Amino acid sequence: MARIAVVGSGFVGRAWAIAFARGGLDEALWDEDKAAPARAIDFVRSVLPDLERGDLLQGRKPTEILSLIHPEADLAAAVAGVAHVQENVPERL
Repeated sequence: MARIAVVGSGFVGRAWAIAFARGGLDEALWDEDKAAPARAIDFVRSVLPDLERGDLLQGRKPTEILSLIHPEADLAAAVAGVAHVQENVPERL
């Protein structure tokens, strides 16, 4: 199974986290705000029942989706050895 990293866990990052987990990909979820990944996972947890009712989890259970999303505190560790990095951070000059 490929491992990916989702960098940035705001609204867009949360959507990517769900999409990749629906596809069965193991993922690291990182954000410069250390509390943000936990909030993102709480959000994902809250929407999974609706997605399951709508048959939008590719046959997976919410617990399986959640088991594929792993918060990571260190950016270097989050991206180490991954097949893909999905960057979702704000554009700041």
